[in-house]
Amino acid sequence: MLDEYSHAVIRAVEQVSPSVVTFHVYKRARPRGANGSREIRAGTGSGFLFTPDGFILTNSHVINGAGRVEETLAGQNVPLHRRLVRYHGLPDDSAILVVAVEDGSPAQRSGLVEGNLIVVFDGRPVAGIDDLHRLLTDARVGVPSQVTILRGTEKLNLPLTPTEGRRG
Repeated sequence: MLDEYSHAVIRAVEQVSPSVVTFHVYKRARPRGANGSREIRAGTGSGFLFTPDGFILTNSHVINGAGRVEETLAGQNVPLHRRLVRYHGLPDDSAILVVAVEDGSPAQRSGLVEGNLIVVFDGRPVAGIDDLHRLLTDARVGVPSQVTILRGTEKLNLPLTPTEGRRG
């Protein structure tokens, strides 16, 4: 059982999670012994939609020195009904709500649609967006994987091969 403070924190997280933004930061780098430079992904970070017109707030170290920054809204962490968790034997009582699917993306090609709930990626439980971010490293790019979702009350396994984000 959770105390009132824990419930208040959960409510606050549920309210603000749709405003979380993920940043992919790119910089120019010159490989050793090479002429010229190329763009490399230098890191990731997060921020928050701060105003209704789309102003984003983040720490300066997240984007400092970036040649280019891509930002995307993260999925939303949502609780799952206990009956659904028990029925499907799910490892967690929360999932990631797919809030949008980009045209031509690996997610779209796999069959993911807005409203799906992601519960497992490549055999590992994902209770929230942070779990998925930890799993989607550069080492996963181009590696065939499987994503387990809930669509309504149906549990589906979809093939998914992560790719680099679109440039420019």
